[in-house]
Amino acid sequence: MTDVTERSFKRLTSRRAESIRSQDQRRAVADPQVPGLQLVVGAKRTNGTAGAKTWHLRFTWHGRRARIALGRFPQLSQAEAHEKVREVRKLIEAGIDPRGAGIRAHGPSRPAKDPS
Repeated sequence: MTDVTERSFKRLTSRRAESIRSQDQRRAVADPQVPGLQLVVGAKRTNGTAGAKTWHLRFTWHGRRARIALGRFPQLSQAEAHEKVREVRKLIEAGIDPRGAGIRAHGPSRPAKDPS
């Protein structure tokens, strides 16, 4: 899977994020205000519908590049994505891998369902 990162924006605003359209291949648009934060725009589907837009954070974990999905745009606004990045960075600084720490696209991990 190939990612194409665009760096043509001086600033990624909510309005600009809304206007980004999917193309033939998946691409990532960097948010220059927050290093590592990207709006990943899925490829256009074969039936012609647009691909999803998802906030991702790229970071380094034990010397290897890693990525975590923070949530879908527009359900997760840009300001909320910035807040989630701050939460993830606190976990990383504490030596906790955020991918297994309950930071999910839909908030914290959901409790297990009661079998009864």
